[in-house]
Amino acid sequence: MKITEIILHHSGGLKDNARASTINTTPEQISDYHKSLWNFPSKFITDGRIRYAGYTVIYSPVTRQFVQCRVIGEETAHCLGQNKSSVGICIIGNYTKGVDKLTENTICDVTRFIFNLIHGNKRNLIVSPNTELQLSTQRIHAHRYYQSNTECYGTGIEDNFFRDKVIDHTKRLFTAYKQLLKLWYFVLDKKRSQDYKK
Repeated sequence: MKITEIILHHSGGLKDNARASTINTTPEQISDYHKSLWNFPSKFITDGRIRYAGYTVIYSPVTRQFVQCRVIGEETAHCLGQNKSSVGICIIGNYTKGVDKLTENTICDVTRFIFNLIHGNKRNLIVSPNTELQLSTQRIHAHRYYQSNTECYGTGIEDNFFRDKVIDHTKRLFTAYKQLLKLWYFVLDKKRSQDYKK
Protein backbone atom coordinates (compact mmCIF):
# COMPACT_ATOMS: atom_id res chain seq x y z
CA MET A 1 0.00 0.00 0.00
CA LYS A 2 1.25 3.50 -0.86
CA ILE A 3 0.67 6.37 1.54
CA THR A 4 0.86 9.61 -0.42
CA GLU A 5 -1.20 12.25 1.44
CA ILE A 6 -0.97 14.11 4.74
CA ILE A 7 -4.39 15.42 5.74
CA LEU A 8 -4.80 17.83 8.63
CA HIS A 9 -7.88 18.16 10.83
CA HIS A 10 -8.95 19.95 13.96
CA SER A 11 -11.24 18.47 16.60
CA GLY A 12 -13.67 21.33 15.88
CA GLY A 13 -16.56 22.46 18.03
CA LEU A 14 -19.16 20.51 19.95
CA LYS A 15 -22.26 18.88 18.50
CA ASP A 16 -24.55 21.49 20.07
CA ASN A 17 -22.10 24.41 19.76
CA ALA A 18 -19.91 24.68 16.66
CA ARG A 19 -18.06 27.64 18.20
CA ALA A 20 -17.12 25.94 21.48
CA SER A 21 -13.46 25.62 22.41
CA THR A 22 -12.24 22.03 22.42
CA ILE A 23 -8.60 22.72 23.30
CA ASN A 24 -8.85 20.56 26.44
CA THR A 25 -10.35 17.56 24.66
CA THR A 26 -8.34 14.35 25.01
CA PRO A 27 -7.55 11.67 22.41
CA GLU A 28 -9.60 9.27 24.55
CA GLN A 29 -12.67 11.54 24.25
CA ILE A 30 -12.24 11.70 20.47
CA SER A 31 -11.98 7.90 20.35
CA ASP A 32 -15.16 7.54 22.42
CA TYR A 33 -16.98 9.95 20.11
CA HIS A 34 -15.84 8.12 16.97
CA LYS A 35 -16.83 4.81 18.56
CA SER A 36 -20.36 6.18 19.05
CA LEU A 37 -20.45 7.22 15.37
CA TRP A 38 -18.86 4.26 13.58
CA ASN A 39 -17.64 1.62 16.05
CA PHE A 40 -14.70 0.99 13.66
CA PRO A 41 -11.65 0.07 15.76
CA SER A 42 -8.06 -0.18 14.64
CA LYS A 43 -7.06 -3.74 13.82
CA PHE A 44 -3.56 -3.19 15.17
CA ILE A 45 -3.71 -0.65 18.01
CA THR A 46 -4.71 -2.58 21.12
CA ASP A 47 -5.19 0.34 23.51
CA GLY A 48 -8.98 0.43 23.88
CA ARG A 49 -8.91 4.06 25.00
CA ILE A 50 -7.79 5.38 21.60
CA ARG A 51 -8.26 2.61 19.00
CA TYR A 52 -11.64 3.90 17.76
CA ALA A 53 -10.37 7.32 16.72
CA GLY A 54 -10.46 7.59 12.92
CA TYR A 55 -7.20 9.55 12.64
CA THR A 56 -3.73 8.09 12.29
CA VAL A 57 -2.39 10.51 14.90
CA ILE A 58 -3.89 13.02 17.32
CA TYR A 59 -1.82 15.95 18.60
CA SER A 60 -2.67 17.60 21.92
CA PRO A 61 -1.51 21.22 22.32
CA VAL A 62 -1.98 20.85 26.09
CA THR A 63 0.42 17.90 26.52
CA ARG A 64 2.41 18.53 23.29
CA GLN A 65 2.13 14.81 22.61
CA PHE A 66 1.32 12.90 19.41
CA VAL A 67 -0.85 9.83 20.03
CA GLN A 68 -1.05 7.13 17.35
CA CYS A 69 -4.58 5.77 16.93
CA ARG A 70 -4.16 3.88 13.66
CA VAL A 71 -1.16 2.13 12.15
CA ILE A 72 0.20 3.88 9.04
CA GLY A 73 -1.07 1.80 6.13
CA GLU A 74 -4.22 0.69 7.94
CA GLU A 75 -7.59 1.96 6.76
CA THR A 76 -8.56 5.09 8.69
CA ALA A 77 -11.86 6.96 9.04
CA HIS A 78 -10.97 10.63 8.70
CA CYS A 79 -11.45 11.65 5.04
CA LEU A 80 -13.82 10.01 2.60
CA GLY A 81 -11.97 8.67 -0.42
CA GLN A 82 -8.52 9.08 1.18
CA ASN A 83 -8.72 6.63 4.08
CA LYS A 84 -6.39 4.07 2.50
CA SER A 85 -3.75 6.43 1.11
CA SER A 86 -3.19 9.05 3.78
CA VAL A 87 -1.87 9.94 7.20
CA GLY A 88 -4.63 11.76 9.07
CA ILE A 89 -3.40 14.19 11.72
CA CYS A 90 -5.90 15.79 14.08
CA ILE A 91 -4.79 18.88 16.01
CA ILE A 92 -6.97 19.14 19.09
CA GLY A 93 -8.81 22.45 19.29
CA ASN A 94 -11.42 24.44 17.41
CA TYR A 95 -9.56 26.62 14.91
CA THR A 96 -12.63 28.38 13.61
CA LYS A 97 -11.88 32.13 13.53
CA GLY A 98 -12.31 33.67 16.96
CA VAL A 99 -12.21 30.41 18.96
CA ASP A 100 -8.93 28.58 19.69
CA LYS A 101 -5.62 29.88 18.33
CA LEU A 102 -2.58 27.93 17.21
CA THR A 103 0.32 28.51 19.60
CA GLU A 104 3.93 28.77 18.45
CA ASN A 105 4.59 25.45 20.21
CA THR A 106 1.81 23.74 18.28
CA ILE A 107 2.95 25.22 14.97
CA CYS A 108 6.54 24.14 15.65
CA ASP A 109 5.60 20.62 16.86
CA VAL A 110 3.25 19.85 13.96
CA THR A 111 5.61 21.35 11.36
CA ARG A 112 8.55 19.24 12.59
CA PHE A 113 6.37 16.14 12.82
CA ILE A 114 5.25 16.50 9.19
CA PHE A 115 8.80 17.35 8.03
CA ASN A 116 10.11 14.21 9.75
CA LEU A 117 7.44 11.99 8.17
CA ILE A 118 8.18 13.33 4.69
CA HIS A 119 11.92 12.79 5.15
CA GLY A 120 11.70 9.23 6.47
CA ASN A 121 11.78 9.78 10.24
CA LYS A 122 8.67 7.90 11.34
CA ARG A 123 9.05 9.14 14.94
CA ASN A 124 8.42 5.68 16.41
CA LEU A 125 5.07 5.40 14.66
CA ILE A 126 3.98 1.89 13.77
CA VAL A 127 3.81 1.23 10.02
CA SER A 128 2.01 -1.85 8.74
CA PRO A 129 3.98 -4.34 6.63
CA ASN A 130 4.11 -3.75 2.86
CA THR A 131 3.40 -0.04 3.32
CA GLU A 132 5.41 2.48 1.35
CA LEU A 133 5.47 6.13 2.36
CA GLN A 134 5.63 8.43 -0.67
CA LEU A 135 4.94 11.68 1.12
CA SER A 136 5.84 15.13 -0.18
CA THR A 137 5.39 18.75 0.78
CA GLN A 138 2.98 19.24 -2.14
CA ARG A 139 0.62 16.66 -0.66
CA ILE A 140 -0.04 18.38 2.67
CA HIS A 141 -3.68 19.46 2.72
CA ALA A 142 -6.45 20.55 5.03
CA HIS A 143 -9.42 18.18 5.25
CA ARG A 144 -11.55 20.73 3.39
CA TYR A 145 -9.32 20.35 0.30
CA TYR A 146 -10.94 16.93 -0.26
CA GLN A 147 -14.42 17.62 1.07
CA SER A 148 -16.25 20.85 0.32
CA ASN A 149 -18.89 20.24 3.01
CA THR A 150 -16.43 20.93 5.85
CA GLU A 151 -14.36 23.89 7.07
CA CYS A 152 -11.92 21.52 8.81
CA TYR A 153 -9.12 22.33 9.94
CA GLY A 154 -10.85 25.59 10.85
CA THR A 155 -11.42 28.95 9.17
CA GLY A 156 -8.72 30.48 11.37
CA ILE A 157 -6.01 28.50 9.52
CA GLU A 158 -5.23 29.18 5.85
CA ASP A 159 -5.43 26.26 3.42
CA ASN A 160 -1.67 25.96 2.86
CA PHE A 161 -0.56 27.10 6.31
CA PHE A 162 1.30 23.93 7.33
CA ARG A 163 2.57 23.25 3.83
CA ASP A 164 4.16 26.72 3.85
CA LYS A 165 5.56 26.14 7.35
CA VAL A 166 7.19 22.86 6.25
CA ILE A 167 8.67 24.60 3.18
CA ASP A 168 10.07 27.41 5.40
CA HIS A 169 11.47 24.86 7.87
CA THR A 170 13.18 22.99 5.01
CA LYS A 171 14.71 26.23 3.67
CA ARG A 172 16.01 27.18 7.13
CA LEU A 173 17.60 23.76 7.60
CA PHE A 174 19.16 23.90 4.14
CA THR A 175 20.58 27.40 4.85
CA ALA A 176 21.98 26.24 8.19
CA TYR A 177 23.52 23.19 6.49
CA LYS A 178 25.15 25.41 3.84
CA GLN A 179 26.57 27.69 6.54
CA LEU A 180 27.92 24.69 8.41
CA LEU A 181 29.60 23.42 5.24
CA LYS A 182 31.17 26.84 4.61
CA LEU A 183 32.49 26.89 8.16
CA TRP A 184 33.86 23.36 7.77
CA TYR A 185 35.62 24.29 4.51
CA PHE A 186 37.00 27.44 6.13
CA VAL A 187 38.44 25.43 9.07
CA LEU A 188 39.80 22.78 6.69
CA ASP A 189 41.37 25.47 4.49
CA LYS A 190 42.96 27.14 7.50
CA LYS A 191 44.39 23.83 8.69
CA ARG A 192 45.82 23.09 5.23
CA SER A 193 47.37 26.57 5.14
CA GLN A 194 49.01 26.01 8.53
CA ASP A 195 50.26 22.57 7.48
CA TYR A 196 51.73 24.08 4.31
CA LYS A 197 53.63 26.73 6.29
CA LYS A 198 55.23 24.01 8.40
